[in-house]
Amino acid sequence: MRFAFFIYLVLIWNTTFSQEKEKDIKKWEFELTHYTSDEIKNPESKKHIAWKLLALDGLNRKAVNYLVEMYGRLRQKDSIHKLFRYLIENNPGSPEPYLLITSEGNAYWAGLGYDERIAYLKKGYETNPKHTKTLYRLGELYYKKFLDDYKR
Repeated sequence: MRFAFFIYLVLIWNTTFSQEKEKDIKKWEFELTHYTSDEIKNPESKKHIAWKLLALDGLNRKAVNYLVEMYGRLRQKDSIHKLFRYLIENNPGSPEPYLLITSEGNAYWAGLGYDERIAYLKKGYETNPKHTKTLYRLGELYYKKFLDDYKR
């Protein structure tokens, strides 16, 4: 009887904790997408929110996009590459960080050309060759590079 009661308490605690975590994630995502005039001048307060969001959800797209754009606007390209290394190191064996890195907005702010983006996606493909999004994105970038070279 005690064992069943203990299991019941653990399940309730786990459910409650996961619901609180989801609430925090939603709240912080909302904070990152809404600006006031003071926050545009001083993005440091939002940067802490984005890092908290990454601590809870390691591949949160809104947090990564916010940080990359903020560092890009502040011309801190080295910080963007440190963020990319952080994502890759904290998600080994997953191609998702490589997909985030090579998305259009993030590649623009990081100053990545076709060759760098293709190199990142090849690493992502090596981590999981069965991941179809990585393969599709790699083919798409090769095609865009071909078209740009052809136009020249």
